[in-house]
Amino acid sequence: MASTEDAVIYQDVFDASPDPIMVHDVDTGTVVRANEAAGALLGCAPEDIVGMHVGEFSPSGFSTADANDLIAEAAPRGSPRRTQTT
Repeated sequence: MASTEDAVIYQDVFDASPDPIMVHDVDTGTVVRANEAAGALLGCAPEDIVGMHVGEFSPSGFSTADANDLIAEAAPRGSPRRTQTT
């Protein structure tokens, strides 16, 4: 289990990242956390992204099913997945 200090460091990195970061619920695919860069990308507050599914704001050709597949692929490894849609 991560220490309080680790959690603070994680939060600082998450908040300060210039890259959009969204954390998804592995079972539902919905966004449970988003940073400011993600909000800027989508033109809204990060809090407004929470509860959305990536399929709701992805370009055409990238479906909710595609997103669920990527989330399911990354979840067993516990590793992040960098995804870029065009």
